[in-house]
Amino acid sequence: MDEMLGQLSSFSITEEEASVIGIPDDVIEKGRKEARFGLMGKVLSSKPFNKGSVMSTMTKLWDADGDLSVQIGEKIGNGIGKFLDVDTDRNGRCPGMFMRLRVQIDVSKPLRRGAMVQLGCNGAKVWTSFKYERVPDFCFGCGRIGHGRLECVDDRVRNVNASDRLSYSVELRADIRSEKSLGLGNAGGGR
Repeated sequence: MDEMLGQLSSFSITEEEASVIGIPDDVIEKGRKEARFGLMGKVLSSKPFNKGSVMSTMTKLWDADGDLSVQIGEKIGNGIGKFLDVDTDRNGRCPGMFMRLRVQIDVSKPLRRGAMVQLGCNGAKVWTSFKYERVPDFCFGCGRIGHGRLECVDDRVRNVNASDRLSYSVELRADIRSEKSLGLGNAGGGR
């Protein structure tokens, strides 16, 4: 625990990462309506139960797992660059806790490790981490693509001791999944 707190105390986000990507209330409500009929189940009980209470509990669980709407992905994508596409299931939804986006970014700038996302006008701001597929070599010191730490033009980055914690790490690399399994390239596979 102390090690994790030490790592968090040295973690700093860039000004760009600190800018908040707001998701409007109407987009959230649309996502909830789309997810409303996505959960099936039965209550097995020998005692009477409160249907409203069960539905409320199930809704909270469903929201925790996510059923992220395409519009939310579009808002996040446009918040970090130019949104191009989102990977969806056969029903046009983005089920699960992760969302796979295709976004055009300025590669001369450092990769963004994440962003602050606010769900609704009164919602809490939540740090949302990013991972990148097929990212070439990038500098763990400055976060830019095209060179490693030892080739960085920033002297402070080049001269960092191996034991020092750098701002970026291999954690930004996503595991590459098969494009075939995701339906990319198929008509209607994404937006």
